[in-house]
Amino acid sequence: MFGIMLPINFDSPYRSLSIVEFWRRWHMTLSRFLRDYLYIPLGGNRHGDVARYRNLFLTMLLGGLWHGASWLFVVWGALHGAYLVVAHLWGQAGLKLQTFVGKAAAPFAGWALTLFAVIVAWVFFRATTVDGAGAMLGGMAGMNGVDANVLGAFLADGRLWGVGSPIIALLAAVLLPNSMWMVKRAERLLVENRTWVIAGGRTHFHWSAE
Repeated sequence: MFGIMLPINFDSPYRSLSIVEFWRRWHMTLSRFLRDYLYIPLGGNRHGDVARYRNLFLTMLLGGLWHGASWLFVVWGALHGAYLVVAHLWGQAGLKLQTFVGKAAAPFAGWALTLFAVIVAWVFFRATTVDGAGAMLGGMAGMNGVDANVLGAFLADGRLWGVGSPIIALLAAVLLPNSMWMVKRAERLLVENRTWVIAGGRTHFHWSAE
């Protein structure tokens, strides 16, 4: 309304097929800040691969600490730093998922692996203690057993709460267009359907929504 254009900050990050793509979509303003004020001053990729991976890991480690003075944020940053280093090493080695799972399954495998890695890291971001993070990871791995009543009820009548809610939220995040895409589509339709009419010495703007 005031002509202020805010930078795009998130672009459906849970659709990412790699951890590198995730950080291009997730908290994009923070990613640029870390790049410009940490990664590049540390040397970036100007001094060889070893220094590059060191700088990348340190950038994410400090990025984790930026969220708060807690070892759990440090672990979160370290995990993402390790993820990015492994991803770049994987690409540098010329390895591709399609070699192991086939070309058709590669996008799904990349998405699932990325989502799994991100969720594991989120546990440390969300937990308040290291023991709490361990208990949460153990529960996610099924070490506490499965509540057959909840699972049975969901399978029987398709309830939208309990087991179903996270699944529905994830599907929505992956399958539905985000608000940014909607705005871009609206702008494109506006440009495609606008006409300028000169009548009586004045220029009038008309828009037809077809």
